[in-house]
Amino acid sequence: MGNKIRQYRISKGLTQRALAEAAGTSQQQVQRIEAGVQAVRIETAMRICAAVDQTLDKVFPSTRAPLRKIRAKTTSSEYVHGEEFLSEMGKAGIDLDPAQWTLKVWLRDHNPRDFPISRAEKDRLWNSLQTCDPSQQFVVFDSGAQRVAIRLNHLLAWQFLFDEGISTAAEYDEPVGLCIWFSGRPQAVEFKIGCDSADLDEYENEDELPVQLQHLFFEADSFEPDMDAATGFMDVDGEDVFFRLRDVTMMTVPLWAVEPELGQMPPEAGEALPGDAETPRTKGKRAASGGRPDVKN
Repeated sequence: MGNKIRQYRISKGLTQRALAEAAGTSQQQVQRIEAGVQAVRIETAMRICAAVDQTLDKVFPSTRAPLRKIRAKTTSSEYVHGEEFLSEMGKAGIDLDPAQWTLKVWLRDHNPRDFPISRAEKDRLWNSLQTCDPSQQFVVFDSGAQRVAIRLNHLLAWQFLFDEGISTAAEYDEPVGLCIWFSGRPQAVEFKIGCDSADLDEYENEDELPVQLQHLFFEADSFEPDMDAATGFMDVDGEDVFFRLRDVTMMTVPLWAVEPELGQMPPEAGEALPGDAETPRTKGKRAASGGRPDVKN
């Protein structure tokens, strides 16, 4: 989901915060969209394009092919409203689905929970949950600003809800740590964490610190994970945490912790985000050894 938001934003002299205000969204949302981590709703995409004074196909170059098909097809109306066009635009980073999708889940020993999801995640989860492989223990998906892993045999029921039209709902609060709900315990245990500094595909040893959180969710999402083996991670204070996947009902982690493109901790109020042209990215004391940046408690 590549885009040129950062290039045009900087050329206009806009910070991510200023662009967020112009687009009517949050600074964190702009950061995720700019990094290509998250698809953008069409109404937000158009406001971003207006703010940087560029057309949609210039800011999101991958939209050129499907938009070109509209001009070329004599049955463009049918194409625009078809699944092919929605899918191609989704791959280009633009969510054209008029529905605002929510996954509602009922978990054993827990109150019902709602997770906002994109159309792409809705389609994937629909297929995954309906035709679940017996060897699969968890389902993993992205919801808003977090990644979620749910233990399938603790999932009693699920429902895909939708609202039509442009969303006017407020942004969900940014999660701040790794939260684990253990079996039989309704309250989550929250751990302070740093962020992975590299992509999981770049490391042969998946237990290394730069990819430890990605590996944790990858392990849960894999077929036939070792549910009884001790797994874990190192928290922000450099202390090791161990547990067994068999005892887990659900885990959530902020996207900034598992997406190297975001490469930062959440900003303090009023601060510019690393990644903005005017703010150089800093490295913590672990950076030299490939670890995580420091975080102030």
